[in-house]
Amino acid sequence: MEISEQWTNEEKNTSINVRELKTILFALKLHTEKFREKNTQVFTDNITALKYSAKAGGTASPLLQELAIEIQEVIKTYNLTVTYSHVPGILNIKADALSRIKVTNPLYEAAIPKKWFQVINQKMGPLKIDSFAARHNTKLKTFWSYQADPDARAVDAFRQVWPKKGLYLFPP
Repeated sequence: MEISEQWTNEEKNTSINVRELKTILFALKLHTEKFREKNTQVFTDNITALKYSAKAGGTASPLLQELAIEIQEVIKTYNLTVTYSHVPGILNIKADALSRIKVTNPLYEAAIPKKWFQVINQKMGPLKIDSFAARHNTKLKTFWSYQADPDARAVDAFRQVWPKKGLYLFPP
């Protein structure tokens, strides 16, 4: 299985070690039901991410420690057995290629500028659910995604019961 997702602007500014640990966390959270009570192997070319994940943390970085603890919580909650393996970067061709894909803002990724969203929220809000969002462009903490996403409340806005108030609609 492979995971490929865009980073939020905030995540883009974090270290590669943070992004690698977040990738492991994202993959585990996204597929918890598939992995529940099963042996799962995680491959990474990042030794720091491998060590923090396998040893449930370290001492060098509080943020890496926090992510490692979150990974362990997912593992415990879903009774996963996870083995970690290092893949030399030179052999990690597919993952590296996926990480270098440049998305040129496809239609379903469009978002209005933050200042205009704030105007809409002041006039029509409070808005509570961003109905057509992705984790890197959502305007609200609670959002529905067009694809599977462990941070989304639901997938596919058209399959959800729409509340009478608080729903932000900015469809593709």
